[in-house]
Amino acid sequence: PDEVYDRPASRFVAEFLGEINMLPVKGVKPADNGATGVCEDRAVNMRCKAEKVRGDAILAIRPEHMSIAPEAAAGENGIAATAVASTYLGAATKLDLTTRQGAKVTVSVPNEVAAAALSKGNSVWLTWPAEKGFLLPDGGQ
Repeated sequence: PDEVYDRPASRFVAEFLGEINMLPVKGVKPADNGATGVCEDRAVNMRCKAEKVRGDAILAIRPEHMSIAPEAAAGENGIAATAVASTYLGAATKLDLTTRQGAKVTVSVPNEVAAAALSKGNSVWLTWPAEKGFLLPDGGQ
């Protein structure tokens, strides 16, 4: 079950098994320890195989694997986003964000992280470890 959740073979399976963020990535090509591409005009690294996916693809990342940061360090996976809505969930807050190029992203973060992000004009960086993102073919199949 963990492999199906963490590395689903299709967009349908990825979306069926819970909330997931889907980001367009261009220029996917194999690299040391995985693949590289460009997401939101920023280079991203993925620790997954690009054998079946090259060129344009979808980078899928579970909300629990994304973090909010004031900025993304050089070489770190990250995209700029703006918080558009928040939902208090008790121990955490769900933030709905929109990237600069219009992609919709959801993250669940501790309440104090959400409060800090919202107090800075709603503009944040979303970051994630290279091993937590996986590629799906553009078009979703």
